[in-house]
Amino acid sequence: MSLFSLLFILFIFLFIYFLYGVKWGGEGGDMILHRGEGVPPSGVHSHCYMRYRPPLSAEERLEEANRHIEKNPTDLPALLRRAKLLVRLEDYQAAQVDLSIIIDLPPGKSHSSDLVCAFFLRGICHVKLSCIDKAIADFTAALDIDPSHSRSTYERAACHNRKGNYTAAILDYERALQHDSMHVSYFSATHRNARSRFAKTRPHQRASLLSFGVIEPPRQDASSTLNVDGVHRNGDNGTKPPPAPPHNMYAKTSGLKAETSRLSRSAGTPIGSPERHQIVPTITSSSALSGNEEAELHQQRGLAYRKKGDYLRAIDEYSAALRIDPKNFKALFNRGFCSDKVEDYNAAIRDYEAAMKLEPGYAYTYYNLGISYDRWGGHYKEAIAMFDKAIALDGNNADFYHNRGFSQRKLGNYREAVKDYTMALSLDPQHFKAYYNRAFCYDKLGEGANAIADYTKAIAIQDDNPNAYHNRGAALEKAGRLDDAIADYTRAIQLDDGNPFTYNARGIVYDRRGKSDAALQDLTQAITLSPNNAIFYQNRAFVFQNMERFPEAVHDYNTSLALLDEEKRFTNGATTESKATQELNRLILKQHFNRGFCHAREGHYEAAIYDFSMVMATNPDNPVALYNRGICHDKVGNHKLAVEDFSHLIELDAENAEAHFSRGTALESLGEYAMALDDYAVAFKLDVDHSGLVEEGALAKFKSEHHAMVASQRVLRLLKEKKKILQLCEEHLNWLEDINLKVDARVNVMQWTPPLYIYIYIYILWGGGDCLYFGRIAASALCRCCCCCCFCFSGDCG
Repeated sequence: MSLFSLLFILFIFLFIYFLYGVKWGGEGGDMILHRGEGVPPSGVHSHCYMRYRPPLSAEERLEEANRHIEKNPTDLPALLRRAKLLVRLEDYQAAQVDLSIIIDLPPGKSHSSDLVCAFFLRGICHVKLSCIDKAIADFTAALDIDPSHSRSTYERAACHNRKGNYTAAILDYERALQHDSMHVSYFSATHRNARSRFAKTRPHQRASLLSFGVIEPPRQDASSTLNVDGVHRNGDNGTKPPPAPPHNMYAKTSGLKAETSRLSRSAGTPIGSPERHQIVPTITSSSALSGNEEAELHQQRGLAYRKKGDYLRAIDEYSAALRIDPKNFKALFNRGFCSDKVEDYNAAIRDYEAAMKLEPGYAYTYYNLGISYDRWGGHYKEAIAMFDKAIALDGNNADFYHNRGFSQRKLGNYREAVKDYTMALSLDPQHFKAYYNRAFCYDKLGEGANAIADYTKAIAIQDDNPNAYHNRGAALEKAGRLDDAIADYTRAIQLDDGNPFTYNARGIVYDRRGKSDAALQDLTQAITLSPNNAIFYQNRAFVFQNMERFPEAVHDYNTSLALLDEEKRFTNGATTESKATQELNRLILKQHFNRGFCHAREGHYEAAIYDFSMVMATNPDNPVALYNRGICHDKVGNHKLAVEDFSHLIELDAENAEAHFSRGTALESLGEYAMALDDYAVAFKLDVDHSGLVEEGALAKFKSEHHAMVASQRVLRLLKEKKKILQLCEEHLNWLEDINLKVDARVNVMQWTPPLYIYIYIYILWGGGDCLYFGRIAASALCRCCCCCCFCFSGDCG
């Protein structure tokens, strides 16, 4: 072939290339919007430029589009192009104007593919402007025209997610999973854009850490929770933290000593982790999706299930994603979150540790791992170590310090917890829970004024939080400001009238103020709301006890003991050293003590002895139980047992005047008068020494009226009377002995035994009692005298 022929062929090739080359490359031109920014399906084409032209910036292309539209205002492709550029430049309101022009055209004036693109892009603009309902309407309009438009399906699912319509979101995600390969390219672009945005906001982290569309929830109350992508936060998804209980109270009544503790917490019932059921996946793998994209869609559907609160289905979706992509960080991270929510802390910790190996620089993994350790129970040191690592990676996060303080608090390190809460507040002065929990620690440290101040600041941030009012009321109650405490409890009830603990707490304060009827009303309401809470029955029984309505008090104590015994059966496997078991045993003993007191006041001494003996079986040196049981033994005539109880009490406390006096009364009943007088003397001296009286008249009156003095005088009078009787008996005995000596000789002559009635008659004349012996002697002597007389009258006297 000649050179001319070659040149001619080359010229023809170049001519064809420049003539048709633009259309061959049109879809890849510079004017096409990237998939992640909402490009319509491939059927929608942009105006094309020559490939050899240098690329223009978005601003330059917008200027060209504006000039073109000025000349051709009805050019729909140009309007669509400009709208895409405006979206890319984030001028969403201007883009909406162009898109609305296209959408509002009469039917037939625009192609269906252009309408789909316009609805889709306007929906994107609505999302960016936070008009979620309008966005859903536009995505739905696009799907009405083209049901296979996967990008509209996906974006509508995301909108449903944001609105909390999780069922609708899940349905759209399932629909997206079944779409064709168009979704693959779009989703890949979206994922890349999300990662690039995350990389800009956290340049020190790796770009693939956070999932698309992260939203942090507002803070709520005192316990920890998670954000929408599985990061633990401070709220608790609406659950209420247990308020700090009011302090224990001990009360004594006259006569028998009553020692009663009133608590406002409930005895906890163990809660096991729910059994996980197997869920068969409803969506099979689409051949059009690559592995990573399918895994990501499972992860997104898991996110929708998690927001709906269906954590078990979410776990199954994350597990499906991990079967496809075992190194999917987000699936591991979020599955760990869901396992934590269903209280499977071992599984949560395993997932977080695996995620930590994939992304060792992500602070929230350590943060969530710390919270799982904290919730696991007894692993607070491990939790603190994880929070330390999170703080080392991100030292400006108030939540990290707050939750470390929370674990310190559970270890009893209240001062260290206060430091962490203070650091959290320095980073976030509006951190409600930091004030709330620091107040709790101040209360534990005995710094009531600081606790009240912090609860007041927490209320200033969230004035509709009932728990803050409840706990401030408890702190005010401890400070003795009972009316202010009642006001706070009342406000807490106004905000949440279904919390039995607040009714219980207010009822206790009403009782302390002497308002027994109001106290009974509140405690009855607490029992109505929580009928299986033993503490509420105990507290109502205490009010009945103070009102001396002992049968009703005994009935409530019986109910409380039955509930505590049932709870004890659930804790049989626990060691006796555990705090929960010790607290439960202490409550049971307290119930027996109080019930014994009420039985004694009702005169049911045997039942009271049983209850006090139950207390002493565990605590044999309980001084009040010893004293009260001794009183009951003395009442039923068990004077020796009473003396034993009082003697034991005196060994424990030799300065106990009441024990000396009560032992004296028991000894007096046994006829041990000398020892009884000794105990009365000791009791009298102790009370006089402790009276603090110096004025002579008052001291003299105190001595004369003292019960030990009265008892001593009674014993002395009794002894004096007995002494006179003994002297009289001795005189009669001597006289009778003289008579016996005179008639001995004559009695030997005539032995005569008087009839029995003679003995009885003389015994009655003599006064009976201790003089029976002397009566018998007198009868014998009299009979002997009669015999002598008979001899004399017969002339045989000699």
